[in-house]
Amino acid sequence: MINIDDIIECPHCGAKHLNGPRCPRCGRGPGANEAVRVEEEQQQPSKKARMNSTEQRYADVLAWRVHAGEIKAFVFEGLKFRLADRTTFTPDFLVITLDDRVELHEVKGGWVREDAWLKFKIAREMYPYFSWQMHQWKQGEWTQIG
Repeated sequence: MINIDDIIECPHCGAKHLNGPRCPRCGRGPGANEAVRVEEEQQQPSKKARMNSTEQRYADVLAWRVHAGEIKAFVFEGLKFRLADRTTFTPDFLVITLDDRVELHEVKGGWVREDAWLKFKIAREMYPYFSWQMHQWKQGEWTQIG
């Protein structure tokens, strides 16, 4: 269970995310020892994903919604769901609404691959107690497609 007190604001970029060693938006750590941690991470390849340009564009929308008071917070890749043996699905964003509900948002660019659409649909059916949304950036605007 995610506690709303576990969500912090990055001192560097202002993004709200779960408390952790790095901000998922800007990749920077919270404190003065950041340079030491960066050197350590460069020695060991990280398995943590970084946002692509479409995800970053949507994170900017969510950050604006937090600032406008429309949502409480959001987290990049905050949950991972097991769909079958050796098959998982990680929604792009976990969003906390004003009434403390959890929404899971998946974002896509101009083209949605069939396997991505299928994983989204399976996860939505297997875990119906979340609100699921898929948004697509196409021709300069966001459209909810799922």
